[in-house]
Amino acid sequence: MKQHSGKNMPKEITYPDGSIYVGEIEDGQPHGQGTYTLPDGTKYAGEFQNGVRKGHATLTEPDGAEYVGEFNNGKPHGHGTRTHPAGITYIGEFRNGKYHGHGTKTHANGTKHVGEFKNNLPNGQGSVSFSEGHEFSGVFKDGVLEGPGTITYADGAKYLGEIKDYGPHGYGTMTTPDGSVYEGEFKDGAPHGHGTYAFSSGRKYTGEWKKGDYHGHGTLTFPEGIEYVGEFKNNLPNGHGTESYPDGTNYVGEFKDGHKNGHGTYARPDGLKYEGEFKDGKYHGKGTLILPDGTEYTGEFKAGKKHGQGKDIGPRGTEYVGEFKDGLENGQGTYVFDDGMRYVGEFRDGLPNGHGSLTLLDGIVYEGDIKNGYPEGHGKYTYPSGATYVGEVKHIVAHGVGTKTFPDGSVYTGKFKDDKPHGAGIMNSPDGTQFIGVFKDGEYHGYVTVISANGNEHAVEYDNGEPTGNVRLKFPDGRKYEGGLKDGHYNGQGILIFPNDAAVYEGEWKDGERNGYGTLTIPDSVKYEGEWKDDHPYGQGKLTQYNGTIYVGEFKGGILPEGQGTYTYSDGSKSTGEWKEGELNGHGTHIYADGSHYVGEFKDDKPHGYGVYTDTKGGVFEGEWRNGKLNGHGRYYDPKVEEYVGEWKDFKSEGQGTSTLPDGTTYVGEWKDGVKHGWGVETKPNGERREGYWEKDSFIGEKQPA
Repeated sequence: MKQHSGKNMPKEITYPDGSIYVGEIEDGQPHGQGTYTLPDGTKYAGEFQNGVRKGHATLTEPDGAEYVGEFNNGKPHGHGTRTHPAGITYIGEFRNGKYHGHGTKTHANGTKHVGEFKNNLPNGQGSVSFSEGHEFSGVFKDGVLEGPGTITYADGAKYLGEIKDYGPHGYGTMTTPDGSVYEGEFKDGAPHGHGTYAFSSGRKYTGEWKKGDYHGHGTLTFPEGIEYVGEFKNNLPNGHGTESYPDGTNYVGEFKDGHKNGHGTYARPDGLKYEGEFKDGKYHGKGTLILPDGTEYTGEFKAGKKHGQGKDIGPRGTEYVGEFKDGLENGQGTYVFDDGMRYVGEFRDGLPNGHGSLTLLDGIVYEGDIKNGYPEGHGKYTYPSGATYVGEVKHIVAHGVGTKTFPDGSVYTGKFKDDKPHGAGIMNSPDGTQFIGVFKDGEYHGYVTVISANGNEHAVEYDNGEPTGNVRLKFPDGRKYEGGLKDGHYNGQGILIFPNDAAVYEGEWKDGERNGYGTLTIPDSVKYEGEWKDDHPYGQGKLTQYNGTIYVGEFKGGILPEGQGTYTYSDGSKSTGEWKEGELNGHGTHIYADGSHYVGEFKDDKPHGYGVYTDTKGGVFEGEWRNGKLNGHGRYYDPKVEEYVGEWKDFKSEGQGTSTLPDGTTYVGEWKDGVKHGWGVETKPNGERREGYWEKDSFIGEKQPA
């Protein structure tokens, strides 16, 4: 070992291993302040005592680690700070070169331990916090937190209790930020063993736990009052348990994955009770369901509904045995009604639907189509009396087309309504007689054709089952009669159709003749409707001709108008008055199609005798008429044209007459063919006067023409 010194220069010692000391020396040893550097780069700068590092100093290691603090016997001892290039910093007490006593250790990742250390490891009371915000407080042993302690999590949760491997382990209490509290056993950081979790929502679980889940026996209560007591697995009811509700409803039985699964009993305070198999919380499999009204079902279920084979007994004694689907009777089954009726057959949507057999209380048996609980469609009824019905049915009763066989052997085939023959049908009697016609409410109604066993045929009219006296007859010459018959004669109302439909009479009859009111129609000719007497039109009637002419009035023994009446013609003209053999004779009125009209005497359908004709312009012709024209003495007057009084011939002025014009001019004299002709006198309003001969309306003078 070499020593070097100089004035005002620190002393230096070089050791055999290459170490170098520079600093104060006493008795040949470092003493006081100095720096000791090892060959590997380790450097100690600080106090020495008798050659030993002791006191306050700074130790720098080759890897960059640095210690600043107290030394004793060459090792950190006392209070100091050690930093490492990796970012680790320890500030606190040291002993024999190791962390020992109270200190704070901080890691580059933010982890920070504050508390007691021993042999470089946390030992004793302390706390450790992590960068994510977790903080652990408690007793450490050889660097591991064990025993009672406190963990504060970054999210605000807090644990108080036993800890192992920086996690809850043993007995403790965990409080979450939302106020939920778990108190009980932990293992590896999770509830495990027995414990109670009170949720902030009001839900509460007390019982066994496994790896943080409800597992084993426990009790789960909900704020609304629901409680489950039994086995759990993976946080859900699994195994045997009891579920109770505040209203008294409860279930005792098997659970799986949180739902009722397996065998169990479900009961409600209103009397509903189910005992049997469950799946996913619903009746599923075989079981018995009793409803509040007393209905009891035993059989198969699916997804909470009756499904499959089962037996359903109603509170009033009804019973169904058969197939169910989606909670309703579906498929083949037998239903016994409370009154004893029985149905065997198909069901759909809870009601008899399809084909089946229905036995009624009175012994009637129906077999056939059923719709919504009632016989409807096609079927067969068998009655205790021996009668049968085969055919269409609606709302239980025969309705539509069918055949009914009566106990006496009679057979009816035809239409039915409300269980009775109604409409067209045929009734065959045991003796071979056949009745063909219309029925109403089970009775003959209208004309019924009767064909006897020997082939004789006739028709009889009925009214609600009672013969009216009316018949239908056919004659060899082609005539047909339908109506009343008395003592072999037409009587009352009836219709007679002549051969080849040449004519039709419909109306009243007496003793075989038309008497009373009736209508005779001759196609494409005439139609008479009115009163008849002794087989002829007699009295008031209406005659319509197919050219549009109509006569309304009196008839006397023939088809031609006779007496008072009115004829209306197809062109719009009209004649009213006395008629004889179809022509106007006597006093009458004729209104022409253009609106002009004649009032007066007629003969042979023409104006004849005294009459007045008014034209469309207001002109009036009044006087004697013959053969439809004005002939003899007469008068014509039109204030805008002329007034003529005198003789007429064939509707023209001829003979002696007087004409007065609107301006006052007058002519008195002879006329011919409607003009002045012959001797006459014309006088003007101014007094001018011409007297002499006229020819074809021209004045020729006083000399008579040759």
